[in-house]
Amino acid sequence: MMYSLLSGVPRLFRSAGRYRPCGFRRAAYAALVFVVCCCLAATSQRARAADALTVSLPDAVGDGTAVHVVVTSASPVKDFIFTWGKGTFVVPAFVEASVWKAQLLLPVALDAAPGVRSFSVRRGDEDESWAVRRQVQVQRVEYPVQKLTVAGRYVNLPKATLARHEAERQRVREILGRFTPEVHWRLPFKRPVPGEVSSDFGLRREFNGERRAPHRGLDLRGGEGDSVRACAAGRVMLAEEHYFSGNVVYIDHGLGVVSSYMHLSAFSVRPGDMVSAGDEVGKVGKTGRVTGPHLHFGLAVLGESIDPLPLLEGGVY
Repeated sequence: MMYSLLSGVPRLFRSAGRYRPCGFRRAAYAALVFVVCCCLAATSQRARAADALTVSLPDAVGDGTAVHVVVTSASPVKDFIFTWGKGTFVVPAFVEASVWKAQLLLPVALDAAPGVRSFSVRRGDEDESWAVRRQVQVQRVEYPVQKLTVAGRYVNLPKATLARHEAERQRVREILGRFTPEVHWRLPFKRPVPGEVSSDFGLRREFNGERRAPHRGLDLRGGEGDSVRACAAGRVMLAEEHYFSGNVVYIDHGLGVVSSYMHLSAFSVRPGDMVSAGDEVGKVGKTGRVTGPHLHFGLAVLGESIDPLPLLEGGVY
């Protein structure tokens, strides 16, 4: 096609039996090549525009919750590149119903300031000019206050115990900071125990009359010795006894999603084990800082604790 267009150029510039000067003809060739290239580029743009990404995410979220994003492409793609705040994340695509998809959970930290957050996503084989951009409104959630009475040693720690607690927190932070490309989870997550919620996420807690950190998990009712099951497939990263959390298990589900199961009476897994959704990871107990047997179930996304309840079976994800 390009040859046929260009081959007729000399005829276009004949006048009174003479060709235009050689320099003029070269300029004409260059001009026509430019026009053809622009036409081809426009055609390419129209084809790529027809393959625009479909993106699903909420317009508004509360602090302490996760933004569930699903992106779809009609043509093959290896991965998608997401941006959220200052973070950039490469997420592998999977094929479902003959389209290429990816999903990601993005956190809004507990007590995050209200305002607008910027989000974008693009195919991994395209530059930022092809990104789909959205704005998400962050709203403040009013969490209630809960007052508890526990043994004094769990409120004001001696120095030796405080050092132990800080070492345990550091090990947990390292796990929560992981972002692995393997994707082991799909929503909704399975409930780790069938019991109802006894303490919601985000409660402003007072222990023995002293204000402490908010409740960064979900307390679920259960009898001592009841099975605790993994909410999704993943790799066990930690299974050990902690001062506040008692016997605790952390599981990495990929893409920055980590679940935790606290106050267990016994372990059913070891670090390094791969588990499937619904596998037993331990037994309900009352180890650590508790007032009775129950499961404290936690979910962290990209290092931030978020409310698991909307993401569980029967939730509103």
